[in-house]
Amino acid sequence: MLLVSDLSLHFGDRTLFDNLSFSIQAGEKVALIGRNGTGKTTLFRVLAGEIKPDGGRREIPADWRIGYLSQDIRPVRKESVWDIAMAAFEEARTIDQSLRQIEEKLTANVLTGDALEQALVALEDGHHRLHMLGWEQAEGEAAKVLKGLGFQQSDFQRPLNTFSGGWQVRVWLAKLLLERPQFLMLDEPTNHLDIEAILWLEQFLSKSEMALLLVSHDRRFLEACSTRIMELQHGELDDYHMSYSRYLDERSLRFQQRLEAAESQQRKIQQMQATIDRFRAKASKASMAKSMEKQLAKMDVIDMPGSNDRSMNLRFAPAPRSGQVVFDGRSLKKVYGEKTVFSGVDLKIDREIGLPLSVRMVRERQRWPKW
Repeated sequence: MLLVSDLSLHFGDRTLFDNLSFSIQAGEKVALIGRNGTGKTTLFRVLAGEIKPDGGRREIPADWRIGYLSQDIRPVRKESVWDIAMAAFEEARTIDQSLRQIEEKLTANVLTGDALEQALVALEDGHHRLHMLGWEQAEGEAAKVLKGLGFQQSDFQRPLNTFSGGWQVRVWLAKLLLERPQFLMLDEPTNHLDIEAILWLEQFLSKSEMALLLVSHDRRFLEACSTRIMELQHGELDDYHMSYSRYLDERSLRFQQRLEAAESQQRKIQQMQATIDRFRAKASKASMAKSMEKQLAKMDVIDMPGSNDRSMNLRFAPAPRSGQVVFDGRSLKKVYGEKTVFSGVDLKIDREIGLPLSVRMVRERQRWPKW
């Protein structure tokens, strides 16, 4: 399992994490949530080994591999989509090439004695390792994952740099899924996916045996892919071993309980302080007041829920009434160089109608370009 103990990280005078501790078991599906700026991506980078914490430690089993899909833009590559996806099987490819060389030597009868025996052992071990790595199904799996993420067969041999940034992210996601690490971290994986690809990814992750740590603003995706919620706020983690929908109810309950406990404690503190102030000047009560003062100093004060949250309140003036026809377009077309994004589009939107009254998409027989 992944074990994080007493993790601390500071940026200047700001404490991002303070004695953060948690563990993730093999195969466990965990969603990491929290407001923007609470440090979710930074925690990912610490777990991936990209950032060294100021204190604490991260421990993972020696046989665990970590896969990390970040939000950072990767350098543009000229390799084809297929070559990048198949790079997930690089170890298997190397073993396969080595076995082919051994088989050529065996066919040529150039090995004798100990060399022959060693070659036969290496051949058997190599084939066993290839089977464990799934080399026989590698091409089928690569095609399945790429198509699940929205690529067509005709895309496979296209260079990566001919795709938009969002589609390039899909290629790297495909490679990561094909590598099947023991611990997978996905930071906003649905940002560049359409609904079909999201649904496919949900099924893939829910059936996978990989341990998963996930950040996403897509609530439906969180509900489908996680069975545990870790909420990061004010440098601390609140852990909920339940689905996202149940977490929402439980979080509301915990908030109310903490609010009541904080209010009760504040009343007690006020009462103690009033007693201290009243008896401090009386000689007969001075020792009691001093004892209560020490108790008050040692008390762990419960933070009022939401007291450290920063919120923004916006107020907009009422919008003026628009015309009856908000938008009316005929035979719309958009191209980028030689790439046609859409053409022959008629679109009309009337006031107070949330959806277009009429949308006619005249498309070529070929599929839409990846832009």
